[in-house]
Amino acid sequence: MKIGIFGGSFDPIHNGHINLALSVIDMLTLNKLIIIPASSPPHKEISGLASKNDRFNMCSIVANCYDGMEVSCMEIKRGGKSYTIDTLKEIRSVYKDDEIYLILGSDMFFSIKDFKCSSEIFKMCTLCVVPRRAQETDCIREYASFLRNIGASVVVLDIAPIEISSTQVRERLKSNRDISKFLPGNVEQYIREKRLYGLGGEYLIKEYK
Repeated sequence: MKIGIFGGSFDPIHNGHINLALSVIDMLTLNKLIIIPASSPPHKEISGLASKNDRFNMCSIVANCYDGMEVSCMEIKRGGKSYTIDTLKEIRSVYKDDEIYLILGSDMFFSIKDFKCSSEIFKMCTLCVVPRRAQETDCIREYASFLRNIGASVVVLDIAPIEISSTQVRERLKSNRDISKFLPGNVEQYIREKRLYGLGGEYLIKEYK
């Protein structure tokens, strides 16, 4: 089987994440894409996160809408810093003989060589990088060539980026601006019902089917 691994903070998961996930499933003909919310990402400082459970629940809401997607709580259960090598080892313990694709945005891709046990990561999976911006493509292809020369297997996917950030989504939510182009309705409803990201209860929650 072909298994995709898609990790991140997902604070919250938004339409950019979803478009990427669906495109990767289609372009790589994946049998399964596993979304893995991070417990505490080691590569960046993040403040104002929703709880681990809420981030997991929002990812589950999305995954339940699509065939071939599922959510894993392995990093949340593990706790502490979430290192890619530890997650891959856990995945490999289940999918011993399958093809594993590690989905990376360009920011993580350019720093992958500095990850803990990066040479071991290269042996365990194929790196799948998706440009965040169209102008990054040439630099990504050049760096992919460098990584292949040091033993990595790399696939560069030509997916038109949807430039949405979780920070942007949180800011729009806090100011009660329209969020319909950024979030699925059922995720927005969850956020407002749980009053995440400092939201009050004055906003009229829509009914979503």
